[in-house]
Amino acid sequence: MSVRPGLLGWLAAAALLSGCASRPLAVAATPTPPTPQYCPLRVEGRAIRDPRGAAVVLRGATLPTLREMQDAGQSPEGFIRRLAEVGAGVVRLPIDESELTPTFVPAQVSPFIDTANGHGMLVILAFRNDSARTERKQAESSDDWLRLMLTY
Repeated sequence: MSVRPGLLGWLAAAALLSGCASRPLAVAATPTPPTPQYCPLRVEGRAIRDPRGAAVVLRGATLPTLREMQDAGQSPEGFIRRLAEVGAGVVRLPIDESELTPTFVPAQVSPFIDTANGHGMLVILAFRNDSARTERKQAESSDDWLRLMLTY
């Protein structure tokens, strides 16, 4: 069996570099604040059930997008606080495709989720495609959104 010289050189360089690294290759993750743990839910017909089989009623609201709140001069934290005061347990946050920037999730969505979770609320993120785009572009955008969310 013969090995190409280029492959041997690459393997030697990779072994040398990995053995001489002066800093770790992994970056320590930022710790997340403690939040209430949620139990797994399942859907049976029109009912949502907890692990014991008891019916669960989700009370909450669908909010405007973060951009719409910002444009209206309203605070997302204010929405969360008011909903928590009246006993909401879930919020649905629409995410418009046009909102996505490289820092949108860590800078805006993650703090929103942390705030809602801190008030004991579950957050449902609802991605909204631009309906003016082709179906293929919408599918690509949705796929990108799912990959981004799985990263976080």
